[in-house]
Amino acid sequence: MHFAPPADITQISAAEVLATDLERETCVAGCYRCLLSYYNQPDHELIDRRREEAIAILLSLARAGASEDAASTDGTSGSGPFDSAGMGLVDALVAHGVERPDNVRDGSDGHILIWRKLYLALAPKNEEASLKEKGFEVVVYAPGDGVDVAALAARLQSMLSGAA
Repeated sequence: MHFAPPADITQISAAEVLATDLERETCVAGCYRCLLSYYNQPDHELIDRRREEAIAILLSLARAGASEDAASTDGTSGSGPFDSAGMGLVDALVAHGVERPDNVRDGSDGHILIWRKLYLALAPKNEEASLKEKGFEVVVYAPGDGVDVAALAARLQSMLSGAA
């Protein structure tokens, strides 16, 4: 990158990063090697790697750690931000052979499960229109104890396998 990082990144300040900038004079505020991407294109005029505030944000990102939250790597649910009913539905669908969703979030009347690769969502009826406006194919379910998990699982499996 543009500076020589120390062995222990937890101890460096943004000012020290600026002082060790290897390309301070030859590089622009941001380039596709470091900060710019298609994703942040609307913000390109605001991005300046030479600003101390920007470096402080980048350092905090570099120091951040990851933790298992919504779903652990062994395929069991974790203690994430979703209540046991939402994860219970996920676990029940997985037990019926459905691929674990990429995202689970709370809707106004139940949980929304999302499989990004096919732009597929499982959601309560009141969330259907909003998700369809965003381009999702939506499988509707009625939250509560009467959820027919086997029927939902069969429908989701056929859609996730590309048969629907």
